[in-house]
Amino acid sequence: MKRVIVLIIGCLLFVIFYTACQIKIGDKVRGYYKNGQIKKIGKFIKGKETGKWKLYFKNGKVNQSGNYINGIKSGEWKEFFITGQLKHVGTLSNNNKNGQWKGHYENGQLAYIGSYVDGKETKEWKYYQENGSLGRTGNYNNGKKTGEWTFYNEKGELQSKKQFD
Repeated sequence: MKRVIVLIIGCLLFVIFYTACQIKIGDKVRGYYKNGQIKKIGKFIKGKETGKWKLYFKNGKVNQSGNYINGIKSGEWKEFFITGQLKHVGTLSNNNKNGQWKGHYENGQLAYIGSYVDGKETKEWKYYQENGSLGRTGNYNNGKKTGEWTFYNEKGELQSKKQFD
């Protein structure tokens, strides 16, 4: 019996804590971390995320930002490092990566550039080293490496080539 009472009290405390950490102002929702920092800002329509959303790290910097349509990620999405530096940017549709995406190192240098179709890599991709020089290039088809890939050393000089089926 004591276990049941403890379980019920635990569940009630969870519900109270959860509602206390998520405040609804009109149709906007603000979620907070235990330390009081903002965790997320967005809005719901009929119980589904809609419009512009921002998610935050505990330090108050933006973690992700993008749009929802009827609870599904759609349009441009950005993800950031905890320092605030841009990490990835690209387009989502139906929660899948589609179109061109770019990734960055924490120092701001471009890490990669390539395209997706329905969440799978496609066409030419270029990967860069943290110093900005080219690291490797090649093509994808339906998420799999295909054709000739070229690899470069840290100075951007040709190191090797490899063929993929």
